[in-house]
Formats: sequence, C-alpha cells, structure tokens
Amino acid sequence: MNRDNRAYDATTAEEYWSSRLTETNELAAVLSYGLPEYLNAAYSRWEIDTTLRALPALEGLRVLDLGCGIGRLTVPLAREKARVTSFDNSAAMLATCQRHVEEAGLAEFVEYHKGSAASLPFAEASFDVVACVGVLEHLPPDIRKSAVAEMIRVLKNTGSLVLVVNNSKSRFLKREERYRMQGQQENGYFVGLIERDAIETQICEAGFIVRPVGSNLFQGIVKHLGIAFGLLDPDSRAMADLAAASASLDLAYPLKGDLDQALADQWVVVAERRSAEGNLRLLNR
Repeated sequence: MNRDNRAYDATTAEEYWSSRLTETNELAAVLSYGLPEYLNAAYSRWEIDTTLRALPALEGLRVLDLGCGIGRLTVPLAREKARVTSFDNSAAMLATCQRHVEEAGLAEFVEYHKGSAASLPFAEASFDVVACVGVLEHLPPDIRKSAVAEMIRVLKNTGSLVLVVNNSKSRFLKREERYRMQGQQENGYFVGLIERDAIETQICEAGFIVRPVGSNLFQGIVKHLGIAFGLLDPDSRAMADLAAASASLDLAYPLKGDLDQALADQWVVVAERRSAEGNLRLLNR
C-alpha cells in the first residue's frame, strides 16, 4: 500500500532500510533485493569503479559519501586516503559501514553522521567531492530536489559532484512495476524513476557543467533478458560469468551513444563548476 497523500516519513524509511540488513545479505540489502548475488556483485563493481574513475586524486581531500549504506564506496575512498564523511539516514547501515571500515584498517580516515539528505548538517563549501551513489531513486521528487540543492551547497567551488541516476527513458526500466510507485509505501520503501534532465537542469542552473562518464548498458541487457527468459538461477555459473563479463564490458566501453538512452538502466554523471568564461552546456546527452 502506498502513502500517496502523506508526506515522506524519514523515520519509517530508516526502519525499512535497517530491517533489510536482517532479512538478506548486505549487498542485496542496498541493491536489488530479489536478484542473484552475482548480478548485484557485477552492478556494484561497475558502479563503484566508474565513480572512482571519475574523481581526481583523492589523498587528503574531504569527501562526502551521501547515503553510504554498507560502505561500498566509503572503503575504497578511504583506501585512497581521502578524509571521508559517511552519511546515512539508517543507523544500522552506518554501523555496518563502520564495521567494514574498521575491518579494512581505515578507521582514521572516516567519520560518520546520521541524518536526512535534504538537510545536511555541514557548512557551505565543506567538501572537495560529494558522491551520491544508489540513493536518489529512493527519494520522492521534492526530497530529491532538496538533497541535490544541499549537495551543491556543501561542495567547494573547485569540487566535483558525482551521482548515479537511473534512466527514465530505458525501454527495460520503464516496464518494472516497482518504478510506477506514486508514493512511499506503508513499510517506508520508495523508489521512482529519476528524470535525469530535471536533475541536470537543477545542477546546471547552479553553475555546473554535467557530463556522463559511464552507463551499465551491457548489465541491463543481461539482467532484463535473464528475467524475461527465466535464466537467473542463483546457482548458474554461466549466468554468473555473463554478469561479470557485462560489468567488464561496461567498464571498458563507458558510453555507448544512443544505445545508452534506449537500454541502459543507470548512468554515473559528474558535475563541476564551469569557469567564468565557460558556456553552460550538457555533454554527451
């Protein structure tokens, strides 16, 4: 049941995301609950590697990992000796992130904050990099808009903003029933297709140039055809190999032109402030 006519409830959302950690493995808890582990692993590899490739040398930089979840991005950021602030609405997710950081011997590089992405407890221009991976589609449009504005506010003028956005024009993604959700469910869950154009317009109006740096086209094809033909056996070695190969292809060929628009599920996009003499433009649309 949806909460169509009620305001978004952050407390219920926290309870939902925290509960997922007790119901499934950690990767499924933050990615796709019902998909085989090999598909989540392939997607996570693409998402994190593409994000890291888009960033400058990180040593000594202040980085905000917004919606850090279990620490998929926090840990590799800390390995590069960035000074990471891991931020999440779920106390359980933050605790899991902290555990992974400590197990990796990286505690000195990371601090943790709990709160809402729509109201960040940080001063203006606090961070060299703001990264938001796997979060925006789980925020209703009004909260999402506020969260993007907050990311811009806390980013330094010379900083980089990196986001994962889904593809509202994808022929595959548009068919998924869950993306037709009109409001937050009673259990706290929300997911919706992100209008990439609207997010990029908001960011560009704040003085940024936005460019896509990678899509997951090949993984999308494997995932959706696997679903359509009933091939996603969790124990299938062939499908696991195919999923891993699709991630490698997406990393080797980050952008695939018109095929991305039609068939990719997600993009990683990077925004940087334009120079005083630069023209406002969107690249590789």
